[in-house]
Amino acid sequence: HIFDLARFYLGEVKRVHAVSASLGRSSTKDYDVEDASVVNLEFKSGAVANISSTTLLDDMPGRADLVLYGEKFQMEHGGSLKLRTPGELQEISSRQDPYLNEDRVFIEAVRTGKKKAILSSYDDAFRTLAVTLAASQSMRTGKPVRL
Repeated sequence: HIFDLARFYLGEVKRVHAVSASLGRSSTKDYDVEDASVVNLEFKSGAVANISSTTLLDDMPGRADLVLYGEKFQMEHGGSLKLRTPGELQEISSRQDPYLNEDRVFIEAVRTGKKKAILSSYDDAFRTLAVTLAASQSMRTGKPVRL
């Protein structure tokens, strides 16, 4: 969902360049998941982003945060929403687990066929899929992919 968040805040992606590393650390047959990857995104808005991920943590807790930097501000979207400006920090948090809530909404929509509570349209999900498929293509070819 980090790609969804990046698109939500920064707009549509125009170019993707990604690299990955596979260290051969899995004994699982036909294991084909990268151990680490970095995806660079260029947005039509002029913004750029870098998304990194890894499977190297095993049972250690990881992070799924998006940090945005702008002129005189930093915003972190993770377990809470934090906005830092010169001399000030604002934080919005919830006592509820957002990932659990997201799963509940999705399961209820599948169970009942009612999609009203799902906030992302099929078209929007398709555009995010195009970005992640472009990242996979870039990892395979070593070249940037234009969307």
